[in-house]
Amino acid sequence: MKLLTKQILKEFQRVGNQDSENDPVVIVKFFNPTGAGHWYVTEFNPDTEVFFGYVSILGGPNDEFGLFSLKELESYEGHMGLGIERDLYFTAKPLSKCGIDSFTPIMDALACDNVDCHGNCQDIRPVKMKEIFEGGIVNWCRACRKKDSEFIAE
Repeated sequence: MKLLTKQILKEFQRVGNQDSENDPVVIVKFFNPTGAGHWYVTEFNPDTEVFFGYVSILGGPNDEFGLFSLKELESYEGHMGLGIERDLYFTAKPLSKCGIDSFTPIMDALACDNVDCHGNCQDIRPVKMKEIFEGGIVNWCRACRKKDSEFIAE
Protein backbone atom coordinates (compact mmCIF):
# COMPACT_ATOMS: atom_id res chain seq x y z
CA MET A 1 0.00 0.00 0.00
CA LYS A 2 1.21 3.49 -0.83
CA LEU A 3 1.46 5.34 2.50
CA LEU A 4 1.61 8.85 1.02
CA THR A 5 -0.36 10.25 -1.88
CA LYS A 6 0.03 13.57 -3.67
CA GLN A 7 -3.15 14.76 -1.95
CA ILE A 8 -1.79 13.90 1.51
CA LEU A 9 1.51 15.66 0.73
CA LYS A 10 -0.43 18.76 -0.34
CA GLU A 11 -2.41 18.65 2.92
CA PHE A 12 0.80 18.49 4.98
CA GLN A 13 2.09 21.49 3.06
CA ARG A 14 -1.19 23.39 3.52
CA VAL A 15 -1.36 22.76 7.29
CA GLY A 16 2.37 23.36 7.78
CA ASN A 17 4.19 23.48 11.05
CA GLN A 18 1.95 22.89 14.06
CA ASP A 19 4.53 23.77 16.74
CA SER A 20 2.22 26.21 18.48
CA GLU A 21 -0.84 23.94 18.44
CA ASN A 22 -1.86 22.32 21.72
CA ASP A 23 -4.23 19.99 19.87
CA PRO A 24 -2.63 19.48 16.43
CA VAL A 25 -4.54 18.30 13.37
CA VAL A 26 -3.83 14.69 12.41
CA ILE A 27 -3.45 14.54 8.64
CA VAL A 28 -3.08 10.80 8.18
CA LYS A 29 -3.31 7.67 10.34
CA PHE A 30 -1.17 4.56 9.81
CA PHE A 31 -1.71 1.21 11.53
CA ASN A 32 -0.32 -2.30 11.79
CA PRO A 33 -3.01 -4.66 10.42
CA THR A 34 -1.50 -7.70 12.13
CA GLY A 35 -0.58 -6.34 15.54
CA ALA A 36 -0.22 -3.34 17.78
CA GLY A 37 0.58 0.08 16.44
CA HIS A 38 -1.14 3.28 15.38
CA TRP A 39 0.64 6.39 14.10
CA TYR A 40 -1.34 9.66 14.11
CA VAL A 41 0.71 11.93 11.85
CA THR A 42 0.57 15.69 12.31
CA GLU A 43 3.65 16.82 10.34
CA PHE A 44 5.91 15.57 7.55
CA ASN A 45 9.26 16.86 6.32
CA PRO A 46 9.51 15.88 2.64
CA ASP A 47 13.26 16.60 2.54
CA THR A 48 14.14 14.08 5.27
CA GLU A 49 10.99 11.95 4.89
CA VAL A 50 10.47 12.12 8.65
CA PHE A 51 7.07 12.34 10.31
CA PHE A 52 6.08 13.85 13.65
CA GLY A 53 3.01 12.59 15.42
CA TYR A 54 1.42 10.65 18.24
CA VAL A 55 2.48 7.01 18.37
CA SER A 56 0.43 4.37 20.14
CA ILE A 57 2.09 0.96 20.16
CA LEU A 58 1.09 -0.59 23.47
CA GLY A 59 -1.41 1.99 24.68
CA GLY A 60 -1.67 3.87 27.94
CA PRO A 61 1.47 5.46 29.38
CA ASN A 62 3.57 4.05 26.52
CA ASP A 63 1.94 6.35 23.96
CA GLU A 64 3.92 9.45 23.08
CA PHE A 65 4.72 12.14 20.55
CA GLY A 66 7.75 11.38 18.46
CA LEU A 67 9.60 11.28 15.19
CA PHE A 68 9.47 8.33 12.80
CA SER A 69 10.55 7.89 9.22
CA LEU A 70 8.65 6.92 6.10
CA LYS A 71 11.39 4.40 5.36
CA GLU A 72 10.89 2.82 8.80
CA LEU A 73 7.15 2.36 8.20
CA GLU A 74 7.60 1.14 4.63
CA SER A 75 10.23 -1.45 5.60
CA TYR A 76 8.19 -3.08 8.38
CA GLU A 77 6.99 -6.60 7.57
CA GLY A 78 4.47 -8.16 9.93
CA HIS A 79 2.66 -11.47 10.02
CA MET A 80 1.84 -12.96 6.62
CA GLY A 81 4.14 -10.40 5.01
CA LEU A 82 1.77 -7.50 5.64
CA GLY A 83 3.23 -4.05 6.21
CA ILE A 84 2.02 -0.85 7.82
CA GLU A 85 -1.12 0.49 6.15
CA ARG A 86 -2.82 3.84 5.80
CA ASP A 87 -6.34 4.14 7.18
CA LEU A 88 -8.24 4.89 3.97
CA TYR A 89 -11.34 6.05 5.87
CA PHE A 90 -9.54 8.46 8.21
CA THR A 91 -10.23 12.17 7.70
CA ALA A 92 -8.08 14.98 9.08
CA LYS A 93 -9.15 16.09 12.56
CA PRO A 94 -7.69 17.39 15.82
CA LEU A 95 -5.87 14.70 17.77
CA SER A 96 -8.31 15.06 20.67
CA LYS A 97 -11.08 13.89 18.30
CA CYS A 98 -9.24 10.67 17.30
CA GLY A 99 -10.60 8.61 20.21
CA ILE A 100 -7.28 8.00 21.93
CA ASP A 101 -7.82 7.48 25.65
CA SER A 102 -4.20 8.16 26.58
CA PHE A 103 -3.88 11.42 24.60
CA THR A 104 -2.79 14.43 26.61
CA PRO A 105 -2.38 17.75 24.78
CA ILE A 106 1.24 18.47 23.87
CA MET A 107 1.87 21.28 26.33
CA ASP A 108 0.49 19.17 29.17
CA ALA A 109 2.44 16.05 28.20
CA LEU A 110 5.94 17.36 27.59
CA ALA A 111 8.38 19.23 29.76
CA CYS A 112 11.65 20.76 28.67
CA ASP A 113 14.60 18.39 29.32
CA ASN A 114 17.06 21.28 29.55
CA VAL A 115 18.13 21.47 33.20
CA ASP A 116 18.97 25.16 32.74
CA CYS A 117 15.44 26.04 31.62
CA HIS A 118 13.47 27.80 34.31
CA GLY A 119 10.03 26.46 33.46
CA ASN A 120 9.13 29.17 30.96
CA CYS A 121 8.83 26.54 28.25
CA GLN A 122 6.72 27.15 25.21
CA ASP A 123 6.53 25.04 22.07
CA ILE A 124 8.20 21.93 23.47
CA ARG A 125 9.10 19.52 20.69
CA PRO A 126 11.52 16.62 20.27
CA VAL A 127 14.83 17.68 18.81
CA LYS A 128 17.68 15.56 17.52
CA MET A 129 21.07 16.07 19.14
CA LYS A 130 24.11 16.45 16.85
CA GLU A 131 26.77 14.85 19.02
CA ILE A 132 25.67 14.31 22.60
CA PHE A 133 24.16 10.85 23.18
CA GLU A 134 25.04 9.94 19.58
CA GLY A 135 21.90 11.36 17.97
CA GLY A 136 19.41 10.73 20.79
CA ILE A 137 16.06 12.50 20.94
CA VAL A 138 15.27 14.92 23.76
CA ASN A 139 12.50 17.43 24.42
CA TRP A 140 13.66 21.04 24.41
CA CYS A 141 11.50 24.14 24.23
CA ARG A 142 11.94 26.61 21.38
CA ALA A 143 13.82 29.14 23.54
CA CYS A 144 16.37 26.52 24.62
CA ARG A 145 16.84 25.23 21.06
CA LYS A 146 17.67 28.72 19.81
CA LYS A 147 20.31 29.17 22.52
CA ASP A 148 22.19 25.92 21.91
CA SER A 149 23.82 25.13 18.56
CA GLU A 150 24.35 21.48 19.64
CA PHE A 151 20.77 20.74 18.64
CA ILE A 152 18.89 20.59 15.37
CA ALA A 153 15.16 21.27 15.46
CA GLU A 154 13.24 18.64 13.52
